[in-house]
Amino acid sequence: MLSHRYACYNTYETADGKYLTIGAVETRFWKNICEKMGVPEYIPHQYDDQKRAEIIQFFRTKIAEKTLQEWTRELGELELCWSPVNNLSEAVQDPHLRERKMFVDVTGQSGTTTTTLGIPIKLSDTPGSIHREPDQFGQSTERVLKEFGYSQEEIQVFRANDVI
Repeated sequence: MLSHRYACYNTYETADGKYLTIGAVETRFWKNICEKMGVPEYIPHQYDDQKRAEIIQFFRTKIAEKTLQEWTRELGELELCWSPVNNLSEAVQDPHLRERKMFVDVTGQSGTTTTTLGIPIKLSDTPGSIHREPDQFGQSTERVLKEFGYSQEEIQVFRANDVI
């Protein structure tokens, strides 16, 4: 059910080549999205395998008529389960994810600021925190390989053979 089988839980391309998702599994959200899209006749057919392809095609066509920005304005704060699909740079700047500290800025010893993943588990009595800037790509490879039991000679062979 949650693998794009039905229109109520699917991803759709917008007119500008971006995507939005609908996650209207609950009947009330499905009802609201159908009414908003002008197809109340689809409400009783949310999980109807006979109508599945038809309903998905309708939503594909309808959502492709407008840009993601237009849909964002139109769907906005309505009682619907939908969301834009962000690329990585959009996700890193997403106000909600920033507010939840899922991405945080860390200033390193060199004085440069780097954006990194925040602590995903939020505990009130013992909150996690970022203690240092993230390693650069490959910076800890040798240390990690040694922790896994590789010798310095084996690591040199990896390097010589472009494994690392």
